[in-house]
Amino acid sequence: MLCSVRTEKAFEEKLADLEKEMNDTAKEWLKGEMVDKDKWALAYDEGGKRYGIMTTNNIESVNIYSKVFDQDLLLAL
Repeated sequence: MLCSVRTEKAFEEKLADLEKEMNDTAKEWLKGEMVDKDKWALAYDEGGKRYGIMTTNNIESVNIYSKVFDQDLLLAL
């Protein structure tokens, strides 16, 4: 997934691959989104503001651990 790539080089490579499959309208839309890469791409997360997390939904982030911890613990949250 493009947004979870952690290096700028890998991001640019995946982006180039993705653009090969896109039509002109989609490419124009994506070009507009590239202005704010730091808001949705870990490779451009300067200062580690996202801590490797690509969601704003806190419980969704916690659900990652549901396989590790008892389900009752999550329900208590």
